[in-house]
Amino acid sequence: MKRTGFITALASEARTLRPAFGSSTANDVLIAVAGIGATAAGRAAAAVMEAGADALVSWGYAGGLAPNLSAGTLVVPDRIVCTDGSVFDTDESWREALSARIAAGQQAVRCATLLSSSLILADEECKSRHFLSSGAIAVDMESAAIARVAQAWNVPFLAVRAVLDTSGEQLPRAIADAIGPEGKLRWAQLWRDVVCSPRTLQQLLALRSNYRDARRALIAAAGVGRSLLHPSDSEVAM
Repeated sequence: MKRTGFITALASEARTLRPAFGSSTANDVLIAVAGIGATAAGRAAAAVMEAGADALVSWGYAGGLAPNLSAGTLVVPDRIVCTDGSVFDTDESWREALSARIAAGQQAVRCATLLSSSLILADEECKSRHFLSSGAIAVDMESAAIARVAQAWNVPFLAVRAVLDTSGEQLPRAIADAIGPEGKLRWAQLWRDVVCSPRTLQQLLALRSNYRDARRALIAAAGVGRSLLHPSDSEVAM
């Protein structure tokens, strides 16, 4: 039986898969919530491979780097680049089939370079600098590590990322600080940060509609991609 492994950093990202795919141990999928960062993502991807996956997907949110990229846009990258110069390609036929299906559903989708960073790129100046230096339109922290595992196991790899914070928006540091190693938000800590910093509350409120757009985009992508669960299904589905 073919099984595709989905790796997310956050529990909220994993929940966007469940309307389409059901539980994290459905017959044809494995869904792992890794926590934030490359180390956690690589560990989760390896565990999913050992559990029987034969394809990997990096799934979740991303930060926008390109100035014209709006919140909720889906990025299905053709390649992942790293700040250390490493480059990982995604599976071409799988990517093209999925992005075409997403576009047919009237959802904004871009197939371009995704940057995988070891640091959170939170402010506008930092995002602009990395956009110019890398040519990437969006950034995350996990896709390169997942791609590296896929390469080591010689299995197809895909990334699907919805833009949460755009290039001109500030991602509150309090969000990252309040996420535990299991990928769940520690609300008590977040609200302590909000109380101590009214600016954090303003930033969170500004991102509220972005979060709804990004979440809806991932749910929609999972829905239209259900028939493209595995890369070998793409030719049949098209």
